[in-house]
Amino acid sequence: MRDAIAWLLLFAVGACFLAGPAMADDVVFYGTVWAPYKQKLENGGGCVSGSVGTSYDIRNFSFYVVFASEKNSDSYRKHAYFGYSSSSDIFEKNVVYTDGAVKSSIFTMCLKPGRYELVGLKFGDMVSKQLVHVPFVVEAGKHVYLGSFVFHQAGQGNCPQMIGTPHVEVRDEHERDIPRIALSKKAPKADPVVQVIEIDASAGKPYFVACGA
Repeated sequence: MRDAIAWLLLFAVGACFLAGPAMADDVVFYGTVWAPYKQKLENGGGCVSGSVGTSYDIRNFSFYVVFASEKNSDSYRKHAYFGYSSSSDIFEKNVVYTDGAVKSSIFTMCLKPGRYELVGLKFGDMVSKQLVHVPFVVEAGKHVYLGSFVFHQAGQGNCPQMIGTPHVEVRDEHERDIPRIALSKKAPKADPVVQVIEIDASAGKPYFVACGA
């Protein structure tokens, strides 16, 4: 119960902190000077894509999925992330779409080939304290669809086991997302292969979970 309250306070503070003006957009960050993960497909890199969204009922909201190479996963200095940011419905029609109660935005990134891990969440300058280790692989010349990452506040979503805890539901929404990814100016030239991230219950806690519809 104490952990759930701490998360709620973190999200509330983050929402206030990020309430400044910003256009709705997908957000990608390839790491600091200590972790330059970016590498174009034509230069030997591999690409990943998917969508990030939320059922959180707030206009000014930014949410990021944090990852790192497997060998750097325990270092906060070597993180990168993809995510969703919005501040006004005026802009959302261009880059963000609504699917029922969830607002989402696609993302695409091209990275150095190798083994990576989802390690946590980020809100502005605030990073989740407890690291997790959810693996995915980037292969040279390939474009992989990782899934749709949907943030739910406590009491929302399709996960009865997470009903009292904010969490990120990982869904397979490739039929919906891939056509939108293809229309993006950032779309890789290679067609995506669907390899939705598999969530191991122990590796994904306390942030990531796969749920039934």
